[in-house]
Amino acid sequence: MATPQENPALTAELQRLAQSHVDLAATRFGLALDYSEESLSQTDAAISQHLADGNALDDTLLTHGAYVGETLRRRLGGVWVQDERGVALLEGIGAAGLSASPFSWVQARFANGMADALAARFGSLQQQLLQTGSKPAIAARLNVARPATATSGPTTAELATITRAPLLVFLLVAAADGKVDKKELAGFQKVIVGVMTAATPLLRDAMSRLLPQMDKFLDELEHINPVEELQRLAGILDTHYAQEAQVFKEQLLSIAVKIAESSGGFLGFGSKVSDDEKAAIAGIGITLGLIEE
Repeated sequence: MATPQENPALTAELQRLAQSHVDLAATRFGLALDYSEESLSQTDAAISQHLADGNALDDTLLTHGAYVGETLRRRLGGVWVQDERGVALLEGIGAAGLSASPFSWVQARFANGMADALAARFGSLQQQLLQTGSKPAIAARLNVARPATATSGPTTAELATITRAPLLVFLLVAAADGKVDKKELAGFQKVIVGVMTAATPLLRDAMSRLLPQMDKFLDELEHINPVEELQRLAGILDTHYAQEAQVFKEQLLSIAVKIAESSGGFLGFGSKVSDDEKAAIAGIGITLGLIEE
């Protein structure tokens, strides 16, 4: 894999923009941003508190994007390049040569709120790197203690549980009345496509793996206790994806509601969802720890 060629002028300009973001955050919001993962959580909080209307000016998007990109570059590696449209990207991240589009991350964060949290995206990218040959380098860069007998990422079986998650939720809701037909399954696929853009990176990756192999995962779920599977999912998310777990669970519950809406009305619209289906949605929320019993 060819190493991307660094553009010193581009890098210097983006570093200047990132520093202007640091200075402005200190002046306006009293934040001491330091290009750490935690600073992305601080940036998420500042956006939610002060810039939540979603109508960010171009300069705001520019400085935020530069800061996010510089945080990625300093923490995880990579080289600033420009695509054919002139948009700045980071390429060559880790041994796998991953790429990231910090300015797209920022645009999505302003448009979709915490559903596209910057810190969660960072955590997802970091996890991807830890699952590749970049493990030693990334662990050293982040000062991560690596247990000698433990793996840092989920197992193949745990990844399959994450991939099945949207389908599991669909089956719990759609089968609450005792049957699932082809029309409902087609409606589920439309729901998945509709929410994919705004989904957290981990959930978006799961849906991308799920759609082409729907029949395979349906067959697997026929032999799995759905409640136990949902409990397993919650544990996997909390263990391996702590920063993204909450948003993943919330979006999964949102998918359950959308499935109910698409199948014939919910919350007072169209024909009412059965009590069993409403109970299924509540049960999903309780099992994921989003709703108190």
